[in-house]
Amino acid sequence: MNLETVNITATIIQNKQTGSAGYIAIPFDVKQTFGSTKPKIVAIFDNKFTYRGSLVKYGTPFHMLLIRKEFLQQLNKKNGDEITVQLSLDKEERTVIIPDDLESALKQHQLYELFCTMSYTHRKEYVQAVVEAKKPETRASRIQKCMSILKKK
Repeated sequence: MNLETVNITATIIQNKQTGSAGYIAIPFDVKQTFGSTKPKIVAIFDNKFTYRGSLVKYGTPFHMLLIRKEFLQQLNKKNGDEITVQLSLDKEERTVIIPDDLESALKQHQLYELFCTMSYTHRKEYVQAVVEAKKPETRASRIQKCMSILKKK
């Protein structure tokens, strides 16, 4: 079939398995529809909030779209609520802008190339942890923690 965009209405289900706030079960054959078993997608929730992610299976017979707690809060939704979602294949390159201080630390510890080979999601999470720090000492501490974790890889 290979469609570009699919609109669905689904109920938000509490996700006990992954620890995230919730998910919606995808009610169609993802491979047949998007041509992949793990497609990168753009999801637009209730025509208000856009999210870039993937449709995944976490040991389930169906694909799901995980919905983080902060997304539900922004949408004023909770588990059990219905939500409309427009799903489209994400064809844009996924890039992460690395802050200068994190980039310097990565290069100093000879971890820059390793960092650049990591998945978009992992790179994004490391950068988010650093840029969301409110105090300079917290930011520095988070950069050092990133270096410690990456050295173990």
